[in-house]
Amino acid sequence: MPPAGGAGRARTWTRAVDAPAGPGSQCLGSEFAPPWLLFFIIIIITTTTITTTTTTTIIIIIIAIALL
Repeated sequence: MPPAGGAGRARTWTRAVDAPAGPGSQCLGSEFAPPWLLFFIIIIITTTTITTTTTTTIIIIIIAIALL
């Protein structure tokens, strides 16, 4: 029973590591455009719901992240 449990945990750990590693590497690579499209969509949504001051702050934060 312990080896089976260990194997199950190992598989779960591998999946947990591989799942974030795939999208993460794609975001840092050539597939970085789709996340930015999502950011712009979020900005458009926040522009229609939140005040312009908050939206401007979000834009400044995103620009700061882009410069890092």
